[in-house]
Amino acid sequence: MSQDQLYDLAVGLLAKRDYSSGDIRRHLSKHGENTLVEQVMDKLLSHHYLDDARLAEREISKQISKLHGLSRIKQELRQKGLDSLIIEQALEDIDVDWFELCLKAKEKKFGDRLAGRSCRKSKNGALLTIPWSLDVSDIRMYFLKISITALCNIGSLGCLIKGGVSAS
Repeated sequence: MSQDQLYDLAVGLLAKRDYSSGDIRRHLSKHGENTLVEQVMDKLLSHHYLDDARLAEREISKQISKLHGLSRIKQELRQKGLDSLIIEQALEDIDVDWFELCLKAKEKKFGDRLAGRSCRKSKNGALLTIPWSLDVSDIRMYFLKISITALCNIGSLGCLIKGGVSAS
């Protein structure tokens, strides 16, 4: 294919939806030589038809509206061919409370069905305490205590937890 044909192919793809520069480069490399592909990529970038940062921001907003968490969002963006540096920068630029998002996802999925439950069984049959009816600050403290307990259990802090944290 000629450079003009590759450019038309790329613009046709971008007219339908946003692509990352990596996706467009892979698609064009199937149809033309590397030198022509690079020339077309430079032209697309100079006209601002391709903008990975803009794509990352749009995808993050879309994923947050679906109540997806941080790990899921990173995975989705990597699958779209975005660079990890662009992903991290875009995630730093957004202002989202992940605990609030988690609480909204819980309410959407379970509603008030779990408000009265205080525990459930894990896969191995042990009872797990889950304070679903707590507010966000209580949930943060709950997970902080779990983290400290885990560190204490592996001996990193050398402390005992009985009603609080005490160093020995």
